[in-house]
Amino acid sequence: MTLKSQPFLFILIAFLFFGMVYFIENNNDAFLLNDFKVYYSASDALMNGEQPYGVAFGLSSGFFKYSPVTLFLFSPYTLFDFDTAKTIHFTVIALMSIGVFLLCLNLCNRYFETNLKKRIGFLCLLLLISAVHLIRELHLGNINMMMVFILLLAVYFYLKKKLYWSAILFVLLILLKPYFLILILPFIISKDLKSILMIFVFAIALTFLPAIFIGFEENQLLLKNWILIIKGHQDEMVSEHTLSYIFYSYTGIKLASYWQFIFILLVGLTYCISRYRELLRRLNYDKKKQMMDFFILLALIPNLVITDSQHFLFSLPLIGLILGYLKQNMNRNSVILFVILLFFYGANSNDLLGNALSDKFDSYSTIGLANLGLIFFLIYLVRKKNLTNSFS
Repeated sequence: MTLKSQPFLFILIAFLFFGMVYFIENNNDAFLLNDFKVYYSASDALMNGEQPYGVAFGLSSGFFKYSPVTLFLFSPYTLFDFDTAKTIHFTVIALMSIGVFLLCLNLCNRYFETNLKKRIGFLCLLLLISAVHLIRELHLGNINMMMVFILLLAVYFYLKKKLYWSAILFVLLILLKPYFLILILPFIISKDLKSILMIFVFAIALTFLPAIFIGFEENQLLLKNWILIIKGHQDEMVSEHTLSYIFYSYTGIKLASYWQFIFILLVGLTYCISRYRELLRRLNYDKKKQMMDFFILLALIPNLVITDSQHFLFSLPLIGLILGYLKQNMNRNSVILFVILLFFYGANSNDLLGNALSDKFDSYSTIGLANLGLIFFLIYLVRKKNLTNSFS
């Protein structure tokens, strides 16, 4: 089997995986896509002149939480009845998920400046590692893999120096979820003022783009309601895997909601301190370091904001880098530690562990802790390699 044929074999394997999930969901009358129902219903409400924000579409927590411009991105689905739109959306998630795996491979090859051998192994491992989170993603019809795909595509264009496309994609991410603003930090360290300016300009343009179709006042009202729903979402929801909840799990002390923002500021400050030599140009801040920073900051997001467990799919690019390092320097202890971290990161499923054990894992924030462990593990591998190279 040639290296070139391996991704095509993986695509076939991935289609079989997604086809199996689709069949099982339908056969068990579980093909609900409740999160997608929110996107579909909110867009349909806007198209019919109704209010898309502050309305529970289906579930008590089913509020539309994305920016007004994204309503227009979901609006093509409303050309079809909901049952047909569900299948289309499932297919879109599947295709973009395959795109995520292939882009992970491409960017890891760029990072290590080589072609990873056994590509089929790398791709299948990423699929296996993400399976539990991915199945939940498909069941709910969420768009986390879409967002990872957009981020990886933005990084790909950035490395290709296609800054306009890169900036537009970064803006799209920020308008989908404002917490992606944390990804601006690597641009600040690199002093890439051109990209920062383009992101700012495109953000303003896309924010007010809906005004062309619905009027300035209506767009202002939508923006106001969007901000209110985001605030309510953060105040009411609970995630067992954030830094605040991890602190509560092991101390019994419940932190106020504003601590979430303190942790975000602390993480941003810690990152800037860790890169102060690059910021001052005492060390070179090349594309390799910048790519790693994008992946680390992306992986940190589910630990910083209140989200569902499938948001830890954001860690897939980081896990791809870990696989690359382990391939270059296979070490038994490192592999054992990696496997343990992956178990707690990706195996917490009621179907695999049973309800009691799965709930116990949640109460101890195992996914969040394992995710932090993977981030520190990558940092360890990078420093270990740099130290080895400095003495070689």
